[in-house]
Amino acid sequence: MTTTQPHLPPLKHWLCLLLFGLCAFSTAFADETRTFANPIFPHDWPDPTVWTGDDGRHYTFSTAGTKRKSRLGQFMRSDDLVAWDTIPQHVWSPETLSTLRQYGSEFWAPQVVKINDRWLMYLTCYFSAANSSIVVLSFDAPTFPDDKGKCGPWRFEGLITSSTTNGIVDTIDPFVTEDPQTGKAPKVNLKNCLDMVPELKEAYDGTAE
Repeated sequence: MTTTQPHLPPLKHWLCLLLFGLCAFSTAFADETRTFANPIFPHDWPDPTVWTGDDGRHYTFSTAGTKRKSRLGQFMRSDDLVAWDTIPQHVWSPETLSTLRQYGSEFWAPQVVKINDRWLMYLTCYFSAANSSIVVLSFDAPTFPDDKGKCGPWRFEGLITSSTTNGIVDTIDPFVTEDPQTGKAPKVNLKNCLDMVPELKEAYDGTAE
């Protein structure tokens, strides 16, 4: 009786398959891991706000003003939150910038959020500790960026609160959250950077004092 032995591929075939598998695994692992070193942006970019646009890319904006004219009103954009590129577009039109300067010469600690399907920017306008305000601006398109890829201009909507009327020195650094009772109307939580004043909470429709 003749016994037929199963046909096995040569050893070198197995070795090739093993090497191919190891290469594929190492390539996949390399794709999933990426190292970076802080700071990821080694330049002047204080009080940043970071958000994800409707296009899935990440954006950031920071404190700006007369001391930072070179980047007054410009965003940066990133695909991975590590490598950032400046967007060569002005966030504010000359008319909006003129209005902002009625409330301050420095523009601090912005926050960009999407509320009730509208993109809004909350911003500190600062002349002095006794004359500082929180204002809100809106993006002119329903999506950010718009269908042409533009990130501006943003339109001035109005004053939220001011140290000249609320009695709080250093009315700065807004942080906006949704009202848990409605899930839509935001609350503005205001606390100065030195934690020297009580928290100010004010509920409103998002764009009016």
